[in-house]
Parts: sequence; C-alpha cells; structure tokens
Amino acid sequence: MQSIAIALLVVSMMATIGLELTIEDLRRGLAWRRTLALALIGNVLLIPAMVYGMTIALSLPAGLATGLLICAVAPGGPTGLLFSRIARANMGFATALQVLLAWVGLFSAPLLLSLAAEQHGEASLFWPMFRTLALFQLLPLAAGMTVRARAPELAKRLVKVLGITANALLALIIISMILLRGHLLLEQGPAVHVLLIGLVMLPLAPILVVKLLGRESALVTAFGFVTTVRNLSVSLLLAASFFDDPAIDAALLLWGFYMMVLPALFAAAMRPGGAPDQVHARSREVSVPA
Repeated sequence: MQSIAIALLVVSMMATIGLELTIEDLRRGLAWRRTLALALIGNVLLIPAMVYGMTIALSLPAGLATGLLICAVAPGGPTGLLFSRIARANMGFATALQVLLAWVGLFSAPLLLSLAAEQHGEASLFWPMFRTLALFQLLPLAAGMTVRARAPELAKRLVKVLGITANALLALIIISMILLRGHLLLEQGPAVHVLLIGLVMLPLAPILVVKLLGRESALVTAFGFVTTVRNLSVSLLLAASFFDDPAIDAALLLWGFYMMVLPALFAAAMRPGGAPDQVHARSREVSVPA
C-alpha cells in the first residue's frame, strides 16, 4: 500500500511541475548556460561523491549509508522552487535547473547507484531503475508540459488538484513511515545529524558570501535553494522499489526533515532583504512537496 502511495506521489508531483512550466520559463533560464552546467555538475556529481565519501569516512551502517546515497543522487526536489521564490531568487534560472535535473537525474541516479552497488559486489540495477524513473518521473513531467502548452486554462485547474493530492500523499507517507520507523530516527548518533545539517547548509553558504560582498545574488540564491533540496519523493520511490531495509527509510526521513526546515528558515530570513529581480525573476506559487 505504501509503495502505491509513493508511486502516486511521484506521478502527481512531476505532473504538477510540468503543468506549471512554460516555454518562456525555460528560455529565460537557459540563457545562463555556463552557470547551469556548473550547477548540474554540483548536483549530479559533487554532492553524491561527497556523501559517498563521508559515509565511508564515518563508517556508517549499510542501510543508513544507502539511504543517504539514494537521497544524494536524486536532485531537484520541487520545494526548492518554493524556497527560491520566497527568497526572491532568479526564478527563470531556478526553473530551468529544475527541469534539467529531472531529465539528467533519469540517467545519473540509476548510474551512480549501480556503480556504488558494484563496488560492494552487488548486481547493477541501472535498467530497472531507469525504467521506473522514466515511467513515474519523466512521462508525467512531459505530459504536464504538453497540457500546459496546449491547454493553459486546463493546466491551471489541474495544478490545484494535483498539488493538493501530492501534499496529502506526502503527509500520509511520512506519518506512516514515522509510525513504523520512527524509533530508528532516535537511534542516530550526533555525527549523522551534523553531517546532514552540513549537507543542507553547504549549498546555501555561497548566498551569504555573495551578499557579504554586496553583489547581485538572485542567480546564486536560485542555485543554492534548488541544489539543497533533494527529491525526497523520487528517493522514496527508489527505496520502496529496489531496497528492503528500514534504516534506508530512516535516513530519508532524517534528511527530509533538515532539508525542509533549514532552507525554509533561511529563505524566510532573506525575504525582507529587497525586491526580486524584476527582469529575470518570476514570482509564482509552487504548491508541490519535495
């Protein structure tokens, strides 16, 4: 039952993202090709490599390490767009990065998890994972974008319904997982909490640096918030479909907690700091969960 709810969550979430996107969003964001390339490298390679290295350095248990790696290789949680809007970031860039991460993650997540599995003598799961992500992530995203392009009014109505559905499903899944796995959260040592807090705050650090230097921060802000929020829904889907270890769920819940609370506080603290970039930022509601 939980696996079905997770699958429905990912479908409704990705469809909602597609329904909210426009060609203008993508065209505006793609103007920063070099910055997008750097952001993709950071999301797809650097963060997973950092997490993998830290799990080895800290000698974390296999289940916990696997859960953290699953979350690390699943970039582009849609709540990053919400935090970007609150913090008055460059929404064109944030949107373009979000879409690119959804497409690139279709290949990178199965590949990186398969490489990690092979390092431990386990069979590669690339093609089963790829098919799962294509079915539950890519197709709903493409369908949503198609509806938005051909029937904008219908897209607006569907966004509200699917957004509410996604939020309700996420709440139901998290509550059920806490009831079943909550005791595992209390068993994690201080090193795990410090690691996750550091991973969440690291992508946000450049925002502070740029602000202290008195430079334009809308682009850096978009990068920071989209990067720090991993795709919890996709992580839950991969965990439910290919792994059977309660510690994996505990790792996802713990990372999900910090990546929702800390960026939300950070974005709220930034909001009074000035008006958004009127040329490149597009303020809009983003109603889907991470």
